[in-house]
Amino acid sequence: IGMMVAVYSNARTAVMAKKDGAEGWKGSFNTAFRAGGVMGYSLVAISMMILYMLALVFREYFTKMEGETRTVNYKELFECLAGYGLGGSAIAMFGRV
Repeated sequence: IGMMVAVYSNARTAVMAKKDGAEGWKGSFNTAFRAGGVMGYSLVAISMMILYMLALVFREYFTKMEGETRTVNYKELFECLAGYGLGGSAIAMFGRV
């Protein structure tokens, strides 16, 4: 999704930048800004869906059934989610090097 939006927005920005004067600058900036907004919102939406699904999976793993009572250890569940996020950001940060 990201590369498709980036390629199309780069082409549209270049076409808008060819126009003369302030119309070209204004149009190319608006095109690039909107494409960045689409990428930002889609990235956040996809990551929030993945985080929610991961929380559901971890909730089943950290659930204890005692008779008919269901108990969830939320402290360990959220520690695992935080560790998952820390690992992802570490890979993103050091993956560029």
